[in-house]
Amino acid sequence: MPSQLFCAAQAKHEPGLQAIEALAELCRTSLTSTAIRYAELTGESVAVVMSTGQQVDFCRMSETMKSKGHFDWIKRADPVPRNTATHRFQFGRT
Repeated sequence: MPSQLFCAAQAKHEPGLQAIEALAELCRTSLTSTAIRYAELTGESVAVVMSTGQQVDFCRMSETMKSKGHFDWIKRADPVPRNTATHRFQFGRT
């Protein structure tokens, strides 16, 4: 997904999961690889968290999110952080 073309297509969408889904369809790439590329290129605060059960497989944060400074890096095998969209999506409100 060349950055110049990806960013031009990304600019046509509001930030969020729907943009990632649309870009995955446009680029004919997996949702996971598109989400990672989105995090690499967006100016938004974004974290892509892949998990199995309650355990993190990996996390990719956008530069904007990393620059906020008050986020700890989410590591492999960490529990999915409770106050996150990932946790709510996977486990409901808790």
